[in-house]
Amino acid sequence: MLGRWAKRGKKITIKLNFESRKNGTVISRNTILELKGATKPDEIVLIGGHSDSWDVGLGAIDNGGGTAAVRSAIISLAELARKYPSMAPKRTIRAVFWTAEEQGYFGSDQYFKDHKDEKIVFAGETDIGAFKPKSYNAILQYTGNKGDIQLFSKHGVPCAYYISDQTNERYFPLHHTRGDYPSAFTPEDIDAVAAIYAAAAFHYAQTDHKFEELIDDTVTDHSS
Repeated sequence: MLGRWAKRGKKITIKLNFESRKNGTVISRNTILELKGATKPDEIVLIGGHSDSWDVGLGAIDNGGGTAAVRSAIISLAELARKYPSMAPKRTIRAVFWTAEEQGYFGSDQYFKDHKDEKIVFAGETDIGAFKPKSYNAILQYTGNKGDIQLFSKHGVPCAYYISDQTNERYFPLHHTRGDYPSAFTPEDIDAVAAIYAAAAFHYAQTDHKFEELIDDTVTDHSS
């Protein structure tokens, strides 16, 4: 109705009345899954995403899909190492699901404080739509100012943020809305992003390259 009025040139005035309240604080906790490295267990490749969501929807795209993909990635790598011990990662791969991101990165901030003395060599996160790439335009973007991993980047840890080429059309229209339901995903989405993170985590767990070389503003195509 409002759209029809606007097309007719009518002046539309809308008054919105918002009410909010604070219900106090509660305790929430980060969740951690870890695959211990075979030869360099003290060097950690970190992958993750936040586990909380807004209450208006079910939190599927923000960020249930991301946490599901990361969980699937590390479980697949653990199963691979169990069946084929020679495929065990050199470095430790750790998946972290941070709490209280929507309230201000409280979970990741506390995690960083608790683990800042560990040798985290790389950190990757998915929090902007765990959608399968349509083409070769999805990226792992090296970043220093996004999401739960920004503190790690600011302290010299190479960090990457997954951005699908479907983010604009499938993520933002449903982000923080009642439409944030599991039906936003296709069956292939989570599997594809899980494969991306499993491959990336395993690569960084095995590589002999200097991680300092990754700290720049480049954008790297992961999909090949």
